[in-house]
Amino acid sequence: MRTYEVAQHEAPTKYYQYLSSGDHSRVAPPRVVRLRSHLPRCHHGLWPDMVRREIAFFIAVLVSCVLPPLVAFWKFSTFASYHTWGAKLAALVVGGSAIVLFAGGPPWLFHLAVPISVLAALEEMAITLVLPERQANVHSFWHVRKAHRHAESQ
Repeated sequence: MRTYEVAQHEAPTKYYQYLSSGDHSRVAPPRVVRLRSHLPRCHHGLWPDMVRREIAFFIAVLVSCVLPPLVAFWKFSTFASYHTWGAKLAALVVGGSAIVLFAGGPPWLFHLAVPISVLAALEEMAITLVLPERQANVHSFWHVRKAHRHAESQ
């Protein structure tokens, strides 16, 4: 019985330590990645009609979440963790509008949020292509270009 309690509480504790450590340049723990990969299947199982109706928007969000890490892995042989302002905004807007959508709200909120997610993905891929080596916690593409110009002028 004691072994079960320790095993049950060990993984969440490690995840909360990861969140509170302040060093978010590492890749998310494998359990979090597995959870995120199951979410699209769960949504389809619970709301099949709505998912079929909005499939193009869901695919756009899925591609904008999957493609930037793949580009970074291709270039740096590891995943980038830029945490750009655009990605934070996209997560907030897409997540909030998806909650409203799944609660039965209007789909136009989600439709407006999807281009923000796509633009954030394009920004992350542009950052990856411009940076010569992996760098964590980049604010935006503008900041990268500004730092690049400053380095060239010196």
